[in-house]
Amino acid sequence: MIYTDPIIANSNIMSDAPVATPSSQVDKTTFLKLLVMQLSFQDPLDPMSSENFMGQVAQFNELEQSMNLNDSFNDFLSFQALTQASSMIGKEVQAVYSDDSNTGIVEGKVEEVILLNNIPILKLSSGYEVPIQAVFRVGENLE
Repeated sequence: MIYTDPIIANSNIMSDAPVATPSSQVDKTTFLKLLVMQLSFQDPLDPMSSENFMGQVAQFNELEQSMNLNDSFNDFLSFQALTQASSMIGKEVQAVYSDDSNTGIVEGKVEEVILLNNIPILKLSSGYEVPIQAVFRVGENLE
């Protein structure tokens, strides 16, 4: 059952606005391509010094380690969110629900948790599926 609240109906809690991604981000492949291009076009009579080359290799190594650490951290955050959501199984929740035709508050017992694009989605006994971010109340018997 959806309880329509005019304040919630006009809020942007469940906004579908696209998330901007930086376009100037350099990945490992781009860095290696630039390094190989630099080496192939260098002057054979005045080659790059070994200190400069080793500095660039060290920068590449730092970039790779930073990207691996970032991936590990994102995996950890997904696991933490899934753990938090799974602790809600069997509990009553109230959440803000929004789709093409309805916006309001839904409630129900959490029966299942699925991970969709690293976001835990709670399947409720009332038939609704809500992201964990939409939950604002959790308890044993909500009335």
